[in-house]
Amino acid sequence: MKKVLVVIYLFVIGLNAQAGCLDDISASLVIKSKIRGFLINKAAKPDHYVIVDKLTCISEGNSVTLANYTKNNYYLRFDAQDIFLLEFLSTAYAKGDIVEFRIGSEIDGANIIEYIVLPSDAAAQ
Repeated sequence: MKKVLVVIYLFVIGLNAQAGCLDDISASLVIKSKIRGFLINKAAKPDHYVIVDKLTCISEGNSVTLANYTKNNYYLRFDAQDIFLLEFLSTAYAKGDIVEFRIGSEIDGANIIEYIVLPSDAAAQ
């Protein structure tokens, strides 16, 4: 019985140690993922961040170099004044939808969101 519990315990630990889609790459163009959460700054700061879900993400392309916060923390930056984008991202987060993020160059350590496709497969009809 103890052996079975040890095997189950090691299996659960192995699931939690699963690598994300950005762990072994240095560039991407599109990230498809559920949203893990947000980092919302004070009104005086010009940017907010969406946190991509490490376990559900898929990376495509390799033309944009990944910034440090994007690669290590799965953060994507967007303008704090873009309320329209924040509303769409919040709705996708609440519903658990997968969002397709087209990423752009680095600003302040994170890649910016150029645009989103929601739901992620909408453009491939």
